[in-house]
Amino acid sequence: MLSMEVFSQGMLFLATIYDKLERITTDSAIAKLWYNSLKDLDDEAFKYAVETIAKTSKFAPSIAEIREKAWEYRHPDTLTPEQAWEILYNDLHKYGFYKQPTYDNPILERAKNAISWEALCNVTTDQVSILRRQFIDIYKSLMETQKYAEVTNNGPKLKSLEELSKRLAQSKSFKQLGGGDGNEKRGDENL
Repeated sequence: MLSMEVFSQGMLFLATIYDKLERITTDSAIAKLWYNSLKDLDDEAFKYAVETIAKTSKFAPSIAEIREKAWEYRHPDTLTPEQAWEILYNDLHKYGFYKQPTYDNPILERAKNAISWEALCNVTTDQVSILRRQFIDIYKSLMETQKYAEVTNNGPKLKSLEELSKRLAQSKSFKQLGGGDGNEKRGDENL
């Protein structure tokens, strides 16, 4: 929970950079409203958000921007969509059709399952860029949904995402394996 002292120091610091935020430091009613919107953050995440915004933003931040930067602090190992695609694409070559990998990263796992391992393995060379774009779009959407649920502290959405992650973890033991005698063309030789 964000301490009032850290909040006050952070807002005072931002007010020295952004004139629009000066009212927050001088009007206790406005300060209370801002504090109530940010109080579920911890001190370190709030400090990180304030420092990052001060270094990178030309304009005064909104509550949403502060919360988004705090989310980044709590999730430093979040993969970009391009990094997730690279992992998936490398695993297509490494494992092929007969051994579907599972990922601890729930967003990557859900994005992979949204397309299906079979579809990924059966892609032709001229379809790779299309599939890459689809995967990246799906990954971005899933990541934004996760971020939105956490940034807004949306209890029902967070609960449904946790339940989905639990179901994915349980289904890891029921991975589908390709069949056949090994003589079939897998469709991923040209990837």
